[in-house]
Parts: sequence; structure tokens; C-alpha cells
Amino acid sequence: MAKSAADRGARLTKEELKHDTLVETAYKVESFYETHKQNVWIAAGGLIALIVAGLAIQGWMGSSSNEESFALMQAKSAYGQRQLSDAQAKFQQVQANYGGVAAAEAQYYIARIKFDQGDFSGAFNDFDACLKNYSPDDATTEGAMAGIAGTLEATGRLDEAATKFVETADKFPDSPYAPEALTQAARVYLKINQNDKALVVLDRIVKDYPESQAFQKAKTQAEQLR
Repeated sequence: MAKSAADRGARLTKEELKHDTLVETAYKVESFYETHKQNVWIAAGGLIALIVAGLAIQGWMGSSSNEESFALMQAKSAYGQRQLSDAQAKFQQVQANYGGVAAAEAQYYIARIKFDQGDFSGAFNDFDACLKNYSPDDATTEGAMAGIAGTLEATGRLDEAATKFVETADKFPDSPYAPEALTQAARVYLKINQNDKALVVLDRIVKDYPESQAFQKAKTQAEQLR
């Protein structure tokens, strides 16, 4: 049997990244997040395209806020190209030079990098630090909470992972990510044979998110569990 990334102590393979819970869910959060940033769009699979909307590169350097945005863009570019060591260094520079939301976002990505490298304990601590030691915006908070859930699952703390996914949906019930978080919670509950809890979560998706992509699958699963 092939060893997991955690057993290998190495970064996840491309195939593992494709199916990995954290990456799969965090990219959904990230797609919503990036539509509001207008700087960098990160697509599934780690490919990146840089978009500077209507501004010349020189324009980014005109103020500290634009410098901050450009520094984050460069760090995200390195991350999207899977240049993880370079990306981590750039995110650390953002933290050293800027505070507030930018520093929180950099902390989130540093945690993501550790997760990609199979350092789930380090990733957990850094996602937790993002929430406790910085001032993240809602999207980064949502991503960090999903990250914590992913690290809990990756380290075998499945009941706690499912609870954290539900907690994420509870905190951001109007987010496009909420039904996906509940879907992940149901999946983990089913994995540990807590079918009653899975059914509660699936019923919530059916009731509260009838327009979501998760609706039909949740409805089918719920019917099968009754």
C-alpha cells in the first residue's frame, strides 16, 4: 500500500493534491475570495494567471497599499507555480513589512505551504495562528478554518475535523462555501460511521441550500440513510 504524504513526510503528489480535502475545499473558498481582490486568480491544480486590472505595474508602486498588494501578488504567483520555498519567503516578507489583513493572508498561505509539504502539525499551528494572532478578513478566516479541518482529518482526528467543517458553515452560512463545508462534514461523519450526524448535516444542505451544487448529492445520500 502506498504511503500517504504524511507518512512520507513529503509534499503531496499532484494526484493527491487533486483529491485532497483541504486543497479541494480551500480552492472553493479561494475562488470566492479572489473575485474580491482583483489582483490574482488561482485556478484548481495550482496554475496561476496574473491580472492587474486596468493598472500599469508602476501604478501598483504608487502607495503603500499598492505595494502591499503587489507583494502579495508576487508571493501568490510563486505559490501558484509550486515554487514553495520562494513563495514562503515572499509571504514572510509581506508579514515583515505589512500588518493587518495582508499579514493574515500571508500567514494563511504559509500554512497552506506546510500542508502541501505534508507538515500537518505545522500547518495546523499556522492556520490557528492566522485566526488568533492576526486580523484576517472573512474569506481568509473561512479558508483558515477549512485548513484546520483539513489538517485534523489528515492526522486522523476525524470527529474533530467534521465538527470544524460544520463550525465553518455555522460561522459563514451565507458563503458559497457553506454547503461544500457541510458536504465535507457529512463525508467525514460517514467515514467514521456516525450516520445520524451525517444525516443531520445532509438534511441541512437540502433545506438551506437548494440552489447549491451540493443539493442533489446531499438529497440522494440523505434518502439512502433513512
